[in-house]
Amino acid sequence: MINGGLGASWTAMLTERLVRRVCRDFPSSEADGVLARLDRLSAGLAGSGQDHERLLAAVVLVADGRLDRLDVAVDLVQEDWRDLLTVAGLGNGDWRRRLADALAEPASGRW
Repeated sequence: MINGGLGASWTAMLTERLVRRVCRDFPSSEADGVLARLDRLSAGLAGSGQDHERLLAAVVLVADGRLDRLDVAVDLVQEDWRDLLTVAGLGNGDWRRRLADALAEPASGRW
């Protein structure tokens, strides 16, 4: 179960908007496991010197709601995080805007 609707207590590396994106992309039966895996992964990214949310979001974006793709993205971020950022579309100077767009709540479609 995810904390208060969004479940366990995650580290500061997992921002609310990242948690919401995981919950949107993955079935509820998988979201807790994905979040726990991202939480563990965040500790190993400390030496990258990069924004943790950016790296973790890149993993989520590449995974696109699939556990098999999550495995590939996790392997890639550990092997060469620069390649992962490129694949996720977060490798250029406009990455902050792209990250904000990727983690934003979808439009409701209502006027």
